[in-house]
Amino acid sequence: MEHCIGNLVISPKRAELSRNTEFFSKMDPYCVVVFEGQKQKTKVHREGGKTPKWSEEFLFRRSKGTSVKFEVWDFDHLSNDDLVGEGTLNLHSIFYLGRECEEWVGLTYKTKQVGRVLVNLSWRQDSVQFLSPTKLRRLPALREKSL
Repeated sequence: MEHCIGNLVISPKRAELSRNTEFFSKMDPYCVVVFEGQKQKTKVHREGGKTPKWSEEFLFRRSKGTSVKFEVWDFDHLSNDDLVGEGTLNLHSIFYLGRECEEWVGLTYKTKQVGRVLVNLSWRQDSVQFLSPTKLRRLPALREKSL
């Protein structure tokens, strides 16, 4: 399954966070999904606090990646955004089974557990066409015909 090529759809749904980066207001969290060097992020859930929800779906083209990284950030207007936590999900089982699933991904910050994010994943492997023995024997003749 290491060489499966296809489309991976990832949809962060919600998070349950124990870490709060704000002192006087609720956090404005968003989720970043990183797969094979590609980054996509959800919209900011204004005042989502420790229980943000999102509705975006991200399509990634998979060639060889075996894990996906999730980062939850707190959007800040006047300073740099704060990392709330990050986690990684191994994708071997979804590639092997070729299915849709829903998974909780644990989040850590500086090695401490700070919550989890719920994600939906859908994997569709590209179809592979196999030639019958008859077509394989005829292949040289078919190639000459087309020239």
